[in-house]
Order: sequence, then C-alpha cells, then structure tokens
Amino acid sequence: MKKMICKILSAIMILTSVTAISVSADEAVPTTSTVLVNGNNIKFDSYNINGNNYFKLRDLAYVLNTTEKQFSIGYNEVLNTVSLTSRQPYIAVGGEMEIGDGDNVQTEPTSSTILKNGEVVQLQAYLIDDSNYFKLRDIGELLDFSVEWNGEENSISIDTSKSYVSENEGDKVTEDTYYSQYKTGEFVEITGKLVSIEKIKEVISTSDNDVWLGCLKNAENTEWMVCLNVEEYGIGHKSDFEGCLYSDVKISGIYEGYSKTYEKPVITLYAMTCSNGNSVNGIRKVEEMLNNGQIPIESEFDPYVGGMSIEYMSKEMQYHLRGIKRNLQLV
Repeated sequence: MKKMICKILSAIMILTSVTAISVSADEAVPTTSTVLVNGNNIKFDSYNINGNNYFKLRDLAYVLNTTEKQFSIGYNEVLNTVSLTSRQPYIAVGGEMEIGDGDNVQTEPTSSTILKNGEVVQLQAYLIDDSNYFKLRDIGELLDFSVEWNGEENSISIDTSKSYVSENEGDKVTEDTYYSQYKTGEFVEITGKLVSIEKIKEVISTSDNDVWLGCLKNAENTEWMVCLNVEEYGIGHKSDFEGCLYSDVKISGIYEGYSKTYEKPVITLYAMTCSNGNSVNGIRKVEEMLNNGQIPIESEFDPYVGGMSIEYMSKEMQYHLRGIKRNLQLV
C-alpha cells in the first residue's frame, strides 16, 4: 500500500512539473508603431510578443464596427469558447480602447477555444488583464482585411476595403520582381546612400548588446537593410557609421534574404566605403577576424580582462548572427 501511495505521489509530482513547463510565460512589450485604420490614426493597447503584434480582440471589433469587415464577439464561460461572427455588429461591453500603463507584462497563451461562425479555428491568442489578444495578421486573414507594415515609417495599416495578402505571398511578389537575382548566403556589393541608422535589440544572445542597423537607398530608390555591427566590437563604432550618413557609400557583405519585419532585403555588412574616403568594417569582418584568430577590438580594450577568449567571442558572434536573423524574420 505504501509503495502504491509513493508511486501515485511520484506521478503527481511528474505531471505537476510537466504542466509548469508547458505554461511558461512570454513577455509582452507595448507596440510603438503607429496604427492606421482606413487611413485614420487609432491608438490601440497592443503588444509585441515573440516578434508579432497582438491586439485586443474587442478593440478590433469596436474599431471595425460599421465597416464591411465588422464582427461580433461572444463568450461562453461554461464551454470556455470565444465566438466570432463575421458581418455582425459588435455590441460594446465597456473597457474597449483603454490604454495600459506602457509597461512590459508577462503573459500566457489563452486556454479558450476559438470559433468563427460556429467552426473551430486554430489561432494563437494570449490573455492579458483578462482580455484576449490575437495576432493582427491572423485576424486579418480570418476576416479578410488588409494588414500592411511600413518599416520606414514604423506604421501598421489596416484597410477593410482590401483583401488580406499573406506575408509570404507579399514577400514572393517583391522577390520575384527584383531580389530574386540574389541568393541567400552569397557575397554582394551595393552602392547607394546611407539614409538612416537605428539600434535594434537582439532576441537571441548570451549578452545584452545591441545591433546597429542601417538603411541604404540605391539609385533606383530600392531600400536595403544593412546589419552594420554589434555594439561591443570596436572596429566599427556607431560614430564611424554616423560619419557616412546621407553620403554615397559602397557596401559589401552577405545577402541574408528578405525581412518580413522591415519588408526589405537584408545584408550583413563586411565593409562600407564612404564618399569622403572613410572605410568602416562591419559584422562579417568581425566574424572573419575571429575565424583567423584575431581580436576585433581596439587596443584600448583588453578582451582578456573578463575572460573573453577568441573562442568565446567567436561563439558570441554566432549568437549575434542568429539573433539578427530571427529578429528580422528573414525568408
């Protein structure tokens, strides 16, 4: 009997441990993008979770009410179901369009079953402050309205007069017309004007360094996103790249593919030559130096003080490159 009780207790402990792992929380970061709905600037309480924008379902229903893509929402507490009915007016329940305090929050996937017009649909949703947040593109596809991202203006456009076009279809149209001449992983050279520099946060890294990302526009006004360098490496400082801003430049590097985040092609920089004669090394040059056993940090720094061996930095570089690719959602 005692052995049986011990076995039961052990099983309960194992099941409890598995459950705890399966419901680990994700971090939700408030979305900073401007959101336009049929051309009107609307302020939503939305979040970026694992690289995707999530909107409160009732906020979307409230804003799209009276449009051709309006939908109603029902909730069955007993069955734990959320029901969407297309082309039906939404009845407000209070709390719609309320804005949070702007802080990051921890969230977990909702356990509710989602129905559209009575049929079960598989959608990823998160529960934040007792409200369900859905991926905007999923709702756009489900209800057939357009969702577009403008990386240069950091804006999201919802257009109920247009049908939904998937990210992959949109990327394919762009790649078939221009970028299909390049193959992922090949060395390329591009000339144009460096029009902006920004800092992006890495999503995969053992350290807390940021990546400098530039935007280059060529003579045909085609824009390229260029991953310049990681903040910790001293052979390509931010100030060096800023010295090339608004100048004609020639860049060389590795073509990484098309970014769904920015809707532009991406290059990881090897070197940049500016019209003023300056030359700046990039992240791929750092990788090359590490592979050759060289330290990619200027003499005023001592990488060995913190135990940073060549092997350690080389491993870190691969983390940086993987983080960049995931953050930019390359295809």
